[in-house]
Amino acid sequence: MSFHVLRISYLLVFWAFSFPSSGKLFRSPYVMFEIEDSWTCKAFGVNWICHHYLSSQAPPAFIFTTARLSSDSERLDFGRFEKKESSFSLISPAKKVSINKHVWIDSFHRGIFYKNVLSRYQRTICCGDLPEKFQVLVGFHAFEENYPKYASAFLKVIKSLNLLTDDLEEIRKLLKQQTAQQRRDMQNYIQGILFEADSESISTEKEQGLPRLMLLALGLFLLSVVWLAFYIKRQRKPVSKSSKKK
Repeated sequence: MSFHVLRISYLLVFWAFSFPSSGKLFRSPYVMFEIEDSWTCKAFGVNWICHHYLSSQAPPAFIFTTARLSSDSERLDFGRFEKKESSFSLISPAKKVSINKHVWIDSFHRGIFYKNVLSRYQRTICCGDLPEKFQVLVGFHAFEENYPKYASAFLKVIKSLNLLTDDLEEIRKLLKQQTAQQRRDMQNYIQGILFEADSESISTEKEQGLPRLMLLALGLFLLSVVWLAFYIKRQRKPVSKSSKKK
């Protein structure tokens, strides 16, 4: 009996160490994905924002999910999507991808969401056999200098994306209740933190520029002093004898 218990204990220990921690499971009314424990998520109605700071000094990264009801004629039109997107912002061509047996459009942009920010979007429409569909957008954003540090976390979330279709009636009901104020609150929340991060980078640039300005001011001051001394000396120059005879 004791041997049997010991064997079970060994199996449990082996099982525990064989499957590393995959972080926490994020779930909105319409989408689900895995995300690392260090991310913080906030709800704005049916919209969600998850953000993360590399450090107290580094600008944050964002993952947000949003959805809206679609008209009957709307579908995941790849050609129309390409034309709709501004060509100057696309870093690489948009493409269709299959994530957990569902088709999404994957696109990568620079500066479309906020200056100096790289953005990756996953878009889809659910569901083909429904008379009233809804669009889902998941966006991944990070400042250009920090994006490589977040790329692996973003990729993990993308690979774990699952569209939730268990209760479509409830999802449609929630989307109909979504207000413009909730969307504005979400945008204001993102812009507030991004503006704060951008202000910190501007202030850092100003601090770095202060010594240069001080040196320039000091140089101009010394040049003025030298010019003033030369002018006074010239004014005090004695009159020549020939001038006195006249």
